[in-house]
Amino acid sequence: MSSNLFSPPVIPTADGFYTGLAVPPPIRRLQLSEERMAPYVDATPCNACRKITVKALVSVEGYRLQAVARAIAAAGDGCKLCRMIVDGIRPRRGRIPDAEMIVMRVANASGTPYCQDEFVVESERLSNYNFTEEPYVEIDSFLGIYTDEGDAAGNLLPGRRLARYPDPDSSILLARAWIDASKEYTMEDFDELKALPKRLIDVGHSQSPTVYLKDFSGALKHGEHGIQLSSLPLTFQDAIKITRSVGLQYIWIDSLCILQDSKADWVEESVKMGTYYSSSWLTIAAGVESCQGLFGVRRFDTDLLQYLKVDFFRPGNSTLYFINLPVNWHVVGDEQKSILRKRAWAFQEELLSPRYLGFQENQIFYRYSEYIHFEDGSKEWLWSPQAPKRSQGEYPLDQRLLEQDWLDFIIQDYSSRHLTLDSDRLPALSGVAHEFQRIQGGHYLAGLWRRDLPRDLCWSKEFATGSCIKPIQYRAPSWSWAAIGGRVVQVSLNRCAIEADIIHVSVEPKGLDPMGEVIGGTLVICGVLRRDLVSKKRERPLYDKDRSITLYDFYLLSSNEDATSDITYKFVPDTSDFSTSTTALWLFFITPQVGLALLPVSSSHPQTSANSFERVGLIELDKKGSSEYSAANLQDEKFRTTINIV
Repeated sequence: MSSNLFSPPVIPTADGFYTGLAVPPPIRRLQLSEERMAPYVDATPCNACRKITVKALVSVEGYRLQAVARAIAAAGDGCKLCRMIVDGIRPRRGRIPDAEMIVMRVANASGTPYCQDEFVVESERLSNYNFTEEPYVEIDSFLGIYTDEGDAAGNLLPGRRLARYPDPDSSILLARAWIDASKEYTMEDFDELKALPKRLIDVGHSQSPTVYLKDFSGALKHGEHGIQLSSLPLTFQDAIKITRSVGLQYIWIDSLCILQDSKADWVEESVKMGTYYSSSWLTIAAGVESCQGLFGVRRFDTDLLQYLKVDFFRPGNSTLYFINLPVNWHVVGDEQKSILRKRAWAFQEELLSPRYLGFQENQIFYRYSEYIHFEDGSKEWLWSPQAPKRSQGEYPLDQRLLEQDWLDFIIQDYSSRHLTLDSDRLPALSGVAHEFQRIQGGHYLAGLWRRDLPRDLCWSKEFATGSCIKPIQYRAPSWSWAAIGGRVVQVSLNRCAIEADIIHVSVEPKGLDPMGEVIGGTLVICGVLRRDLVSKKRERPLYDKDRSITLYDFYLLSSNEDATSDITYKFVPDTSDFSTSTTALWLFFITPQVGLALLPVSSSHPQTSANSFERVGLIELDKKGSSEYSAANLQDEKFRTTINIV
């Protein structure tokens, strides 16, 4: 890929070199002792690496390190930075000509104005695809670049080495600096509460040993209940300390503000959680256990996060630290390693909250509007900074987010997250659904929208998400992704015409929340239904380690008169306990190439009726050429029928 796609805007300073600072200078924080900082390894740099200057790194041209052959030789002689660079280039390009020059420069692959949070390693090729005399520069790898607070390099680079033993005061000051920089909203914008919870914790003054649970509904006899701060889990104590530090009076903590021995209170309050988040001034999210506290000892995976220290000849005594990827790529972007990214209930917290302060396992981050600040100094944009800003105070969920596809964007992320109770599969998403409906309208049906049917019936269980057993307790109709566990993905319809027609669809909520739990649902749909016998079956091993779900390839011999030849299908069961003894499936086509795999509803099913089926998986035509017969007949009335899917 050409480097010009990654080039940041050119903003020269008075002395002519490029800084790239299109936003305010790096946020300052307290300088911590070395004992508190994350460990590092001396890079034992070669002479070429020691001559790197920060000015050169932040220039448009970058720093021309040395030829590939010299870098390979230096790596062999013990330069760990050259080794990191060479190892980063090889997987991407394989064998690299020895004469190519390695170029290092600060940039940001997203092309956003805030471009000094990582740097790229490029190589100048001796020729390019356009056969011009200009050298062709290509990005080969990304590295993280950091310094310590107080270092001269910190005037140009926002990247900071993380602390292993965080200081509470330093972390709170950093959070306050982020919040103060969020000037689009002020405290006055939140003076009028949109939705006051039934109960709140009054945090009192900064030195008070007691906080008070205040009940605004009258459920508590005396209206408030004093709680010794020291009796609360460390995480709650730290959250209260942050609340006091930003000058706020109340905090809502679900386990304290919802009556734990009252199912009715939980049902009533859980419906309102989305509103509470969207009306909050700040949401504090703990990606750690409640007993650890927000400022406990951090865990670092040294295989992923190992700082290489390089002391430079100039300017001054500057010190930089390099890692093989930017820190936040390992922390916030990795759903498998981030507790917050694995909790289903945390999904709507982050999505709906105007301000979101997250405490991860090894750094904190702050999301506001369209960007995210990280403790390591990097900054990410959730969408293009050139996009128009939302109307101030209009709604917490940005309109640009709502323009994303519900199944592909919202459900694919949410469905991969963990729930303690399987019955919360729909309730934990209720707040997001309510917000979507408030802004866009529409009829919500057990995790899907009526306007997106029948297209969004074409979801599939993702292979690599682990075991997925059919739940014992009913939680959604079989045509909804919420009926199963694990991550689901949207299947591409390849712009094929939709050949099925929705006649009627309905769900029956279990309680007062139409976006919450359901106890039933029926889809009445018209299209081509075929009963096919499995004549030959090949089970293929999967991509996941434990082979928790099987992907089937088989030939289907149709007994219908319209079949002119055998057709090969790929069948992905919705659950990993699908019975391999099944010898027949009913195929209902959504498009000529994609359809639902069905089985007749058993007589014991509570919603059994004539011509009723349950979904058991998704089918895709294996060969596009085989769809000619189907495409020609899917609209032929003599082959179409109306069925119920429950």
